[in-house]
Amino acid sequence: MSALGLFVFLGAVALFLAAYHYSIRRAFELPLTGIELHPIHTADGWRIMLYRIRQGDSNGEPVLLCHGFSSNHWNLNVPRGESIADYLAAQGYDCWAIDLRGTRSSTPPFGTPRHRATFDGYVMEDLPTAIAHIRSVTGHEQVHWVGHSLGGTLLYAYELVHGGAQIASGTTIGSPTGLQPTWPAWQSKLIRTMEVIAGVY
Repeated sequence: MSALGLFVFLGAVALFLAAYHYSIRRAFELPLTGIELHPIHTADGWRIMLYRIRQGDSNGEPVLLCHGFSSNHWNLNVPRGESIADYLAAQGYDCWAIDLRGTRSSTPPFGTPRHRATFDGYVMEDLPTAIAHIRSVTGHEQVHWVGHSLGGTLLYAYELVHGGAQIASGTTIGSPTGLQPTWPAWQSKLIRTMEVIAGVY
């Protein structure tokens, strides 16, 4: 292939990727109507985001919506108008979708790569901080928890570590039934590689 042909090919690939990226961003733009953004800071220096979805100024019982592995708040908040968050808000609940550390909206402490997020960090820092913030803002003593996949597993771990006094109820969607690992070592390495890739992109 000539230099000119290579240049044209790379230009076409760049244009395709730019158009693809633009269309994905447009498809998943965050409409701010009806959503409050609540940045919170963990004790170990991460800044993570909570998205509050409710109807009007309703002060219904709060629900924490916890996303799955390699995902973010969109996991339980799309399609808009038909998501779990929208359904619960229409029933009078005060929904709070979390972006755990490592997601694009999170900011790690200075010098820490974003992909250094760990399961322990979610359980020991992100979730207690989020629940404390939700309880403080809403005035409710307990929070309902809806978790998808990893978000449900985090409910199990949270309750084991912190107890269930602040959890009104728990619902898991597509989560394992326990915390014992059932995959071989090579899959654990693959999962770690996927975490790094997800953190980059």
